Amino acid sequence: MNGQGWWYLTRTSGILAWALLGASVALGLLQSARSTPNRSPAWFVDLHRGLAGLGCWALGVHLVALLADSFANLELLDLLVPLRADVSPGGVAWGVVALYLVAVVEITSLALRLLSWRTWRRVHYLGLAVFWLATLHGLLAGTDAQSPLLRIPAVALLVTLAGITVLRFARVGTRTSLTVEGSAADTITPSS
Repeated sequence: MNGQGWWYLTRTSGILAWALLGASVALGLLQSARSTPNRSPAWFVDLHRGLAGLGCWALGVHLVALLADSFANLELLDLLVPLRADVSPGGVAWGVVALYLVAVVEITSLALRLLSWRTWRRVHYLGLAVFWLATLHGLLAGTDAQSPLLRIPAVALLVTLAGITVLRFARVGTRTSLTVEGSAADTITPSS
């Protein structure tokens, strides 16, 4: 692939990862905002998990494309150490922090049966931070931040996710508390 191809792949995979992870966070918040102690439909949970998995794959493509892109001129350490990159160090740093947080969320999700519900739930809320940090990364380091083709759907996703976040945390005080025993994988219910 020529240099311009890597650049396009870098941009496309970054935007795709951001959108997929944002959609996954939105579904996760909607799932946890339910006011009844019933389980969410299996397809809803599967969709949430599937979008997160696809988002992680797109993130992996983004990282590989960044390393292959001669224009970006980034080394592996630039993608792993915040503020090390020469190009937009602050913007890239937000992406590095988001990378570490998404790794923690995904690893703990894969280790679901080994964790208590409370631990898994608290770690899983880092998904919100991943989305907002990835948004900062895209705005500060991304080359398409000013493009109207990206701005309109990005604003729509940001407003939607902000609204769902408010809905989710506004409902916390209106619910009766639930006692959840065992591991997080045993029960998928609203948090207490």
